[in-house]
Amino acid sequence: MRLNATAIAASLRKEGFDVWLAQEQPFIKTGSAEEKRSIFNNDIEALRKCDFVVAILDGLDVEAGVAFEMGYAKAQLRRCL
Repeated sequence: MRLNATAIAASLRKEGFDVWLAQEQPFIKTGSAEEKRSIFNNDIEALRKCDFVVAILDGLDVEAGVAFEMGYAKAQLRRCL
């Protein structure tokens, strides 16, 4: 069974957690370097502010973005669940 990130985020919010969900953030539209840099910087800022990261690892492979976020979070001494 694939887990639904939106449903998990809603459950966490219901319990009073502030949630930053990548799927709710702007995606690449033009492909410009400036746009990609902005998305990257927003992701990094969210990771720097977080207390922990919840990653859904239910597929055959870990998505590249999730792998990066988990690695960055661990390097910042954040817990990954």
